[in-house]
Amino acid sequence: MKLLFNSSFNTKFRGSIVAIGLILLAIISNGQPFPYQNEKLSPDERADDLLKRLTLEEKALLMQNNSPAIERLGIKAYEWWNEALHGVGRSGLATVFPQAIGMAASFDDALLLEVFTAVSDEARAKSFEYSKQGGLKRYQGLTFWTPNINIFRDPRWGRGQETYGEDPFLAGQLGVAFVKGLQGNDPKYYRVIATAKHYAVHSGPEPDRHTFDAVPTERDLWETYLPAFRDLVQDGQAASVMSAYNRINGESATASQRFLTDILRDQWGFKGYVVSDCGAVDDIFRRHKIVPTAEEASAIAVKRGCDLECGSSYRALKAAVDKGLIKETELDVALVRLFEARFRLGLFDPPERVRWAQIPYTVNDAPAHDTLARRVAQSSMVLLKNTGILPLKKDTKTIAVVGPTADHLMSLLGNYNGTPSHPVTILEGIRAAVSPGTKVLYERGVDLVEGRRDPKSVPAVDTAALKPAAGSSEHGLKGEYFRGKALEGEPVLTRIDPKIEFRWDRGAPTDWIAVPPCPDPIRSSTPSRWPCSPTMRSRRTSPRHSPRSRPRRISTPSNRCASTTSVTAARSRWPTARSVPCPRPPGPRRCPRDAPSPSPRSCVGVRGPGPGPRAGRPR
Repeated sequence: MKLLFNSSFNTKFRGSIVAIGLILLAIISNGQPFPYQNEKLSPDERADDLLKRLTLEEKALLMQNNSPAIERLGIKAYEWWNEALHGVGRSGLATVFPQAIGMAASFDDALLLEVFTAVSDEARAKSFEYSKQGGLKRYQGLTFWTPNINIFRDPRWGRGQETYGEDPFLAGQLGVAFVKGLQGNDPKYYRVIATAKHYAVHSGPEPDRHTFDAVPTERDLWETYLPAFRDLVQDGQAASVMSAYNRINGESATASQRFLTDILRDQWGFKGYVVSDCGAVDDIFRRHKIVPTAEEASAIAVKRGCDLECGSSYRALKAAVDKGLIKETELDVALVRLFEARFRLGLFDPPERVRWAQIPYTVNDAPAHDTLARRVAQSSMVLLKNTGILPLKKDTKTIAVVGPTADHLMSLLGNYNGTPSHPVTILEGIRAAVSPGTKVLYERGVDLVEGRRDPKSVPAVDTAALKPAAGSSEHGLKGEYFRGKALEGEPVLTRIDPKIEFRWDRGAPTDWIAVPPCPDPIRSSTPSRWPCSPTMRSRRTSPRHSPRSRPRRISTPSNRCASTTSVTAARSRWPTARSVPCPRPPGPRRCPRDAPSPSPRSCVGVRGPGPGPRAGRPR
């Protein structure tokens, strides 16, 4: 290839032509515009090549949890924060397994391996759907900030339900199973990435965690607080560790030479990346007051081993380099670890080349996962004493259910949770299980904490007291749902709601009612791959099929795929399903687990709400 230059060409045009020529030569010789996009290279080789092309400002931005797109290099935006404590969390419809402290009561690490293999399948399927909308936002990515393997010895510490309890050995064994289930065993690609948190000695009063200085004895440190982390790093091969807010013996856990470098990397051989808890770098200078500025706090955090910040203090890293507080090459060490993780997740590779990107969306909230959740719930139960009164007979004349959590959805969900498609409270489950002639009474009773009416400062009216119309045999209230605030035209949906206690914090209460029809939502070549049904249907709910929370964001066309009308739900976290033409399938297909009941001719094996009690939903 020859490039001829006329003397009238200025330097700018010459440089542009040379650059274009070099890119063309690279494409011709390697089949890829840049070496870091060549999946045949090792992750560290790709990361090294990519770093050479980044500016200092870009490097600082890419070391924060909400990493921006660098379009000139083909780097998509990526939010590192996602949750999966006991199922994919904060991302709509998902199988919700028992809370961590409940799973710990099973003492069954093999069972947890099953659970988090299932969770990783749902996580991959969800993330792939999100990725088709562009960059991955919060609660959409493949890097999960879980499990919590802190030791829990005192209920006053708070957040004990996230942990596996007080025993370091049990926490370590269950945590290893958790990590192996999430990350998988593929030598090239992670299923997803697990993060062991909060390292270290985070256990203590929750309100004081931003200023607390933990001062354990060396014996307590090595016998109690570190063993589980060592197990997850060495036996589980966790790809990520989250540093804690607190200080340890006067040193910030997020900027600790001893804990992040000497122990974690040099002694245990950790090869992954460290992410700070959210705002922990701020704490170094604002609350612990170890140094006075964001530049100094960011510099010591990176130098001592914190690669990724959840927060915004790392924006000061460029200024820190300019002031000589840290070298750019020290930022490169952290960035290599971060990009190696992204390469091993397949985020830079074509989906068809990534094994885990082939997991179909139908695994989400699948019947098999529901069965597994029930088995885990059964394994987690501990009966301390039975004088013969249990089990209750189905034809018992009267049963009184007393307690503030007996009919409370959030008590089923714990925290860092997903949204179950059919939550069943204790009260609802008892009513469904007993004979028609049994009278079930309910009383909220005392508060969990004196003077604090949690949960439910204003309890919802009991379903048994509600009827959609005089003389109706159903319980609940008739609801009509419209496309706009004006409530004009025909309702999009009419249904019977068992209670009026919707949750609006993560979307509208009707998002999950109908889906666009498609013949094969997973393997078709159409732009959208959402589960679907032949027509939009209202879903008549019963106490066993509560609409109180939103499993997922979906579109609701009037009667066919090609419709361009859809319901826009406020604050939805799911991408909007696209309107696509849908040819009629050649024969019956199995309907998605979470789809409303379609016509009998188009689906087989429908698991709709039905008139009778639904077996076993202990989630």
